[in-house]
This record gives sequence, structure tokens and C-alpha cells, in this order.
Amino acid sequence: MSRTAPPSGFRVQLRVQLRLQSRRQHRRLARGTRAAALGAALLLAASDAGARTAQPFAIALGREPVELGAGYDSELGAARGEAGACVSDVGTERRDAGGPSWSLATLSRVGGRLVVGVHVLAPTEVESLAGARLTDAARRLAGASRENFREACGDGFVAARTHGAQWIAEIEVDAGDVARASAGLVTGTWTDPEPFRSALEGLVKRWHVRARELRDGSRADAVEIAPEALVERAVAFPASAEPDAARPVLATFAPYAEAAFSGTALPDAEELEPRDVAEQVFRSGRAEPTTSAAFRAAEMRKAVVRREPDAAPAAAAAADEEPIVLVAPPAAEVAVRSEPRPVAPQSAAPSPATGGAPVLHKQAALVFANDGAPPVFATTRPPGGVYAEQVRQRYYWVPGAADATAAVRDAIAKAKGAAPVRGTTVVFADVGATTVVLSDAAPIAGVHAAPAGERRAWIAGVAQPDAAQRAAIAA
Repeated sequence: MSRTAPPSGFRVQLRVQLRLQSRRQHRRLARGTRAAALGAALLLAASDAGARTAQPFAIALGREPVELGAGYDSELGAARGEAGACVSDVGTERRDAGGPSWSLATLSRVGGRLVVGVHVLAPTEVESLAGARLTDAARRLAGASRENFREACGDGFVAARTHGAQWIAEIEVDAGDVARASAGLVTGTWTDPEPFRSALEGLVKRWHVRARELRDGSRADAVEIAPEALVERAVAFPASAEPDAARPVLATFAPYAEAAFSGTALPDAEELEPRDVAEQVFRSGRAEPTTSAAFRAAEMRKAVVRREPDAAPAAAAAADEEPIVLVAPPAAEVAVRSEPRPVAPQSAAPSPATGGAPVLHKQAALVFANDGAPPVFATTRPPGGVYAEQVRQRYYWVPGAADATAAVRDAIAKAKGAAPVRGTTVVFADVGATTVVLSDAAPIAGVHAAPAGERRAWIAGVAQPDAAQRAAIAA
């Protein structure tokens, strides 16, 4: 039986359809390949970011050093928890810290600027924890909610502190000399002052520069210093540091290992590489993280608002026969003051601003249940006008309460020995001399509260705001 060949027009149409189908398959394959490559790249970037955050690093300590064993949030750059509340230890070990070191680190090459950091460290000894473990209360909190654990204990802890003295300064090169100065810039860490002097003089004597001394590592307290005086001061600093006046100047951050949540001992503090310490010191002294990814993560952690407690953590907490108490054991109370320090309330009728935009401050807060009454909040800074009691790094207060009534004191006392039910964010709006607070919980009965989106705006102790106070709330 013979077969009849299809018409030539049909053959042309068939070839066109096959070619179009082949192109569509090629495009789908290319899109799938690109998506797979992008997914792999994102996974690699995420794992790389996780590997970076999992590494120990140095924290520059200023006038208020964090305590050994305290929790620490590496994204926010702030201490979390009380010493002994999250991490318990068998004792402390002390060892010789070695000799002084001199460092130069590049801080900025962005926007045609060249800023170089100078860090001189004169250590005396290193104090570290021995046999550190997560406390039972901290592990129970982590089992109920890792987010609440992060708020209470951070993502790591202060495993060691270096005692001694340090000197920190910045050198900014004039814009006209940046290109030439960058070509011959020498950075690094030396244990001999002469190579350091040579590298430093090669920068400050050849080019137009401005020098600033950062007292206690704070840019807010920076003072101008002559470049020649900076060289001499930096080189001679270790000899002028008095051993009797040694204090904690660096802390070593160590991340929590996953095994620690099952009761395994935390690893001993690693010895930091001297060449990395200088850059880490300047990084921890900045007002925000250095990378955009870290900055976004920190901002998200500051802004997160959980309106209702998760059912699973609440059920886990209710099922646990023993309450989760994140407070330091009695032995730690000897070394660390934990007596409440009342914060003087402002007047119940503060005089608000007559103009100008409000200054907003966000605060991450832990929220404690209060038997149907307004909950108790714990923040690292209390809002103006609210009665608050301080326990180490946190202030406990009840929304709207300006006076230390028996009910307020009792609620705060219970919160100190309880586990937080959730985390949230509160906003303090300073409008002139008036502080308007925006919280997701209403204030105590009798205090005026105005709706502000999903929050309530109020002024501590004010039941009937006058026109100026209403204007402050509206602002």
C-alpha cells in the first residue's frame, strides 16, 4: 500500500511548529537552569552568611562593659540577659594576655574617602568562663520558642574578656590625596612599634590628613588631634598604660552551638587573631552593621511585632510543671548588682513641644503576662515618665503607669521571676519635653490612649490630656 506524501505547504508548517516547540523547550530549560543556579547561589550565600555569623569575634567595650557570661545579640550589637541567667559556669580562668600590639585597619574607601583606623592594645590578662553551659531555664525557653530565646539570650554569649587598656583613633585623608595615599597604604598588626611607626608616618607626613581620637572607642566623643601628636601618642601608649588601672577593654563573642540546647557544655573561648581584632573593634563601635544584609536583618529584628503569642510556645510553657525563670542564680548576685533601681517619673502633666517633628526611638521589648491586667514590658531603656525598675541591662515597666503603686510593684516583681510570653517593638516619640509611647498593649486603666494603627499612643499618667498634649500624641 503506497503512502501519499503530504503537500509541501504542510511540510513547511510542520517544520515551523517543530522549530517553535524546540525553542519553547529550550527557553523552559534555560529558565529552569537559571532558577536552579539562582537557588544554589542564594543557598550558598545563606550558608556563607550563617558561617560568618557563627564565628567568634571581638567586641569593643566602652564605659559600660558587658559582663562575662552575658548573652549577646550579634546583629543588634547589644547585651541580652543577665550574667548567669542564660549561661552558667563552673568558674573562671585567667591567663596572660601577651604583649602589646599596634594595628592599622582600612575603615572606608567609599565615595572617594579614605579613613584608616588606629588601634593600640595593651593587655594584662584574659578572663574566660570554665565549663559554661546553657541554664535549664534558658534551654526550656529555647524549646518553647527560639525567637523568645533570641530576645532573652541573644545568639551567643560573652565567653571571655581581655583586661588592660586600649587606644583608638581615626585618620581621614584629604579628598585630593586619596588616590595616591591608597596606592602606598600599609595596614596590619605589629608587636613591634617601629614598623607601625613607619607605616603610620608614611600616611600622616606625606599627605593632608585629619586625625581624631575616639575616647572609649566612641565616635560621639571624638576629639581632634594633631597627626604628629597621634603618632607619638599611639607608639608610647602601652608604656603609659598603668597595670593597676586595667579594666575590661575587649569581649569575645562566642555563638551558641546547636548541641548546647541539649545540655552539652559550650566550647571554650577561642583566642582571637590579633590581625582581625582591630577591624572587629571598629565594626562593633559603629552605629549599624557594616553589610546591607546584616543591616536589613537588624532592622527586621528591631521592627518585628508579634501581636499574639504563638500557641505552641504557650502550650509548651503551660505543660511544663516548673516555671521558666531567666534570672541569675544567687551565687551570681554577689558579683553583680541586681537591686531594682527606680527611675524617677516625669510629671504627670509634661509640657509638650510647641513645634518640630517628634524624635522616634524603637525598642525591642519582652512582654510578660499580668493576670488580665496590662502586661509588663522589659526594655533596655525605659520610656520617659513611666515608673520602671532596673535589673542589670533591662528596665521593667507597666504601660501608662507613672506611679509606683502596690499593683504596679507587684506586677513587676512577678515579671522578674517569669518567662516572657512574646517579643514586640515599642516606639518612644520625644515631642519636646513630652514622651509619647506607642505600644501594642493598652495602658493601665485611667490613662488616655489614642489609636495609632495597630498600636495605642499614650503619655504616662495622663488621664485627660490638654490641647498641647493631644497635639503631641497626634504628632
